[in-house]
Amino acid sequence: MEEIKRRYKGDRMKIQQAQAELYKTRGINPLSGCLPTLLQFIVLIPMYSVIDQGLKTSDPTAMLSIFGFQVLDPGCVNGLADGVRCFDTTVGWLGGLDVSQPWAPLILLGIGISPLALGSALLQVLQTRMTLPKGGAVKGDPAAAMQSQTLVILPLISILYGGILPAGLFIYWIASTVFSLAQQYLILGYGGLFPLFGWTPAFAVNHAPRFPVAMPESAPAGDVVEGAPQSRTDLDRAASAAATIRSAKKRDRHGRRGGR
Repeated sequence: MEEIKRRYKGDRMKIQQAQAELYKTRGINPLSGCLPTLLQFIVLIPMYSVIDQGLKTSDPTAMLSIFGFQVLDPGCVNGLADGVRCFDTTVGWLGGLDVSQPWAPLILLGIGISPLALGSALLQVLQTRMTLPKGGAVKGDPAAAMQSQTLVILPLISILYGGILPAGLFIYWIASTVFSLAQQYLILGYGGLFPLFGWTPAFAVNHAPRFPVAMPESAPAGDVVEGAPQSRTDLDRAASAAATIRSAKKRDRHGRRGGR
C-alpha cells in the first residue's frame, strides 16, 4: 500500500484503482471489517424501536414493548414516582455498586476519578497499540499518525468523564474492549504492543497468533500489479517532451507559410 501511494503520489484516482486491483489479486474483501459493526445492529435496532415508540406517543407504556413483545411490566411505571425501579441496578460482585450512578471515589484537582474509567482507559491504550504494526508506525503514514493521537486522546476523555457518566457505561466499555483484545490476540497476535518502554517479555518473542490470517507473499520489488495504471518512466517523459517540441515546430512552420 505504501509503494502504491509513493508511486502514484498526487493522483487519487490511480491510487484507488491500484488498491482495488491489489485487493482483487490478494483475495482481500475491504468490506469484511464491517461484520463486527453489523452484529451491533442486533442491539441497536431494538433500541431504536423503543426510542421511536416513545417519541410517537404520549403513553410511556409504549416504550415497554419491542416489536410488539412486552419486555417490562407496565405496573412498574406507576411506581416510578415513589422511587420504585423497574430494574435492580446494583451489582453484588462490585460491593453493591449502583451502576446507574457515577462512581468516582478519588478526587484529583477537583475532578472525580473513577477506577472503572482508569481501567477502561488502560485497556483502550493496549487495544490501540495492538492494532499498530510490529516495529512501530510507519513515518509519514496519516493513518498511523491518527492512531497515535487516538492512543492519547480517547483514554484521556474516558478518565475526565469518569465522575460524570454512569459506572455501568464504563463496565460496558471494559467488557467490549476485553472482547476486542481477545479477538485481536487470536488473529493478529500482540501486534505493536511490544516493546513497551523498551521491554519485550519472553512470551512475546516470535509469538505466532492462534488463528493467523494467511496472506500471499508480497510481489518482488519492481513488479507492477496486474491491471493497475502504469507509471511513466523517464524514457516515456523524454519521448513525450520531444513530440511536443516537434508539434510546436510544425505549427510554427505552418504559421510562417500562411503569413507569406
